[in-house]
Amino acid sequence: MFPVNCGNDGNDSETKSGNFVKKILGMCPRLLKQQNFMGETPLHVAAKYGNVFAVKLLIGQCVDHHVDSESGFCGVSKQMLLRMKNNAGDTALHESILMGLKLHKYTDQWSKHLKVAKILSTEAIEVMYDGNALGETPLYLAVKAGFHYVVRNGLVNMDAHATSTYYGGSDGKTILHEARFLHFIALQDDPHRPKDPNDAPRRPNLDSQAENSTENTEQEGRDPPPRSDDSRNPETSQESNLNPKTPSINEESAKLSDMANNAEAEKGDDAV
Repeated sequence: MFPVNCGNDGNDSETKSGNFVKKILGMCPRLLKQQNFMGETPLHVAAKYGNVFAVKLLIGQCVDHHVDSESGFCGVSKQMLLRMKNNAGDTALHESILMGLKLHKYTDQWSKHLKVAKILSTEAIEVMYDGNALGETPLYLAVKAGFHYVVRNGLVNMDAHATSTYYGGSDGKTILHEARFLHFIALQDDPHRPKDPNDAPRRPNLDSQAENSTENTEQEGRDPPPRSDDSRNPETSQESNLNPKTPSINEESAKLSDMANNAEAEKGDDAV
């Protein structure tokens, strides 16, 4: 019904399609909220395919207030249409972000879905905090998809009574979990990222440990252990351990003279 890829006469095609849709909805306005077997409205389908023209057109056919009385059906309000969910609990805003997230992984054809998400989030900001069957809000999915404008819009307009369901995701995760994970992945994928000094293992602060040890002994009423200057020189310390008692010079000379006297006495005995 709506043109997806238009050539030079794309404006004419959109005009013809728009006039046709307006005429049909004028005859049967209930079709605006008619759901298929998957629970999708025409707005769901337009959002899923990233059709900006169709999304604007369908929202433009909404009335200010929904009226469905015994006197007859008078139209669908914008709030009602934007809050309608499919069988998976997804709104049209969910659909646009989810498809944009899938396309973002494999192609660069996701910009149209970003435009649709901007439109839908601006028209009804409260839908940003409405979770689907998995507990995923459009705000959470926008963080996951990297739709920064949508995320900023959702955070700025979040009221003071926001609860965890406003920014929740699946498996108990929140937008903070997803943002931290994506930031980590982006850093790992960037070969030119500066090296984080926190990545290097930290060495223990020996001076602070020594100060703490001294403070502890003073508090306990004990004298701090004496410092030995030899401990600063590992060679001296090692020699001291190997030779615990070094003889003096006088002791060495006395031993040598005794050895000489004994040798002379032995020679005299041999001569006799």
